[in-house]
Amino acid sequence: MSFGGDQAAGGAGGQGAWTGLRVSGTRFVEAQGQEFIPRGFGLGEWRNIESYMLDVGTPDVGGMGPTRLRTLLIDAMGQANADQFFATWEANIVTADDVARWASWGVNSIRLPVNYRSISTGVGAPIETGFQQIDQFVAWCKAQHIYVILDLHAAPGSQNCEQMSDSPDGVARLWSEPASNRPWTIDIWQSIAKRYANESAVGGYDIFDEPYDTENDGSFSGGIGVLRDMYLDITAAIRAVDANHVLFFEGLNWSSQAVGFEGLAPAWDPQMAWSFHKYWDKNDAASIKPYLDLRSSTNRPVWNGETGENTDAWNKSMIALLESNDIGWNMWTYKKVNCGGGCIGSGATEPYTIVEPPNYGTMQRYLSGKGAKPSAADASTIMMALANNAATDKCTYEPSYVKAVFNK
Repeated sequence: MSFGGDQAAGGAGGQGAWTGLRVSGTRFVEAQGQEFIPRGFGLGEWRNIESYMLDVGTPDVGGMGPTRLRTLLIDAMGQANADQFFATWEANIVTADDVARWASWGVNSIRLPVNYRSISTGVGAPIETGFQQIDQFVAWCKAQHIYVILDLHAAPGSQNCEQMSDSPDGVARLWSEPASNRPWTIDIWQSIAKRYANESAVGGYDIFDEPYDTENDGSFSGGIGVLRDMYLDITAAIRAVDANHVLFFEGLNWSSQAVGFEGLAPAWDPQMAWSFHKYWDKNDAASIKPYLDLRSSTNRPVWNGETGENTDAWNKSMIALLESNDIGWNMWTYKKVNCGGGCIGSGATEPYTIVEPPNYGTMQRYLSGKGAKPSAADASTIMMALANNAATDKCTYEPSYVKAVFNK
């Protein structure tokens, strides 16, 4: 794997030979035409924290997403202490040493979830410090020859009804209030594409995580054509400034099963791929047949862009199934507090477990809405201890997970 280009160079991206990831028929290929199978994971807990990642139990719809977490911590700890918690957490979740460790495992790609609140305050109003964090992460990955796939996990207004899209109240306002949120979302993607147009260490753009607009059933009340039209408009905005990067498109129904992609075909861009998600099903031929059919019928690659949260045996079987069919995979996620409520049986479901600090139950009850607000001093002590515990050398390493997934 080799990268070229200059980070944050901008421009239309059509000058000279592209040295980054490309689509060639149903395959991903690198600059010299060699096939590339993505192997890696998502970094969801870094800058888009969901409640279960903190071992706090709240509903997916109407639960505690990133913004509600920040609001609750400010209320309990004060603005300065809450800011210190997030700064310490983000500094400890991933460092250059972590990225080097991933490379030693054989990781070749990372899906980086992005919350729009960290990079934009409105149309034409990017947040430079937020982009600089992404720049730094891309630089770390580039040094280790790891592609970064930028994933808009939380779009303006929220692209689904759940906490992972930072919906505060279980409403996907990207779709119900498009007048303001739709152009803002398109502008964000054009800003991203312009910034990274010539950066070949960026492997591509995952346009939306699990889009849908009807609470709890993963569907689209306006018809999938609304989503397809949005995808077409985002594609046009990106291609106006970036001719090269691979665009990944997810389907409805949490981007799983055949129904999630019905109505999105045919493919509309030569450098596009489909991203499906695979959780808690059987690892047999039937489970991936819809995606093999989609790949064949559209002549575009498919990628399992989010998967895992299961036993070591399931993970190993899933990877074997996908790779026997030339499909790459991306585990979810890198670190969680204890098992984050996501354990199947007694095993951990990530490479590292963040240890709960003393008296953490006080914060769990408060953040889940089941307990009183602690004192500012107690909240600050507990949460800063948690942020410090997020440093890799203070986490519990899960060797069986790493062996099952990366064979290391």
